[in-house]
Amino acid sequence: MCGCGTRTNFSWWQVTAATNKVEAFNGFSDWVRFGQRGMVAHNDPVEQDKDLRFTSLLSNLVILHNTLDRTLPGIFATDYAERLEAARRRLTSGSLGEE
Repeated sequence: MCGCGTRTNFSWWQVTAATNKVEAFNGFSDWVRFGQRGMVAHNDPVEQDKDLRFTSLLSNLVILHNTLDRTLPGIFATDYAERLEAARRRLTSGSLGEE
């Protein structure tokens, strides 16, 4: 050992894949904050930190919204409300001894 640090088990393609994901997220975040046209509005580090956190939060919320839009219709049937009401009626009538 040369004492230069610890050896990791990451290969170059894992590092490249992770870098590409981060760069894609950063590009998406830039698109989300299009209103500022990529300009820093304040020279105050506290305001810059708030801007960065808000942009990251907004980007993550957009991603979550799109994910839910794509997955929930497949999870819940289109007649979900009717099926739920029918199940309630069956449970209510069954628990009272009525058939």
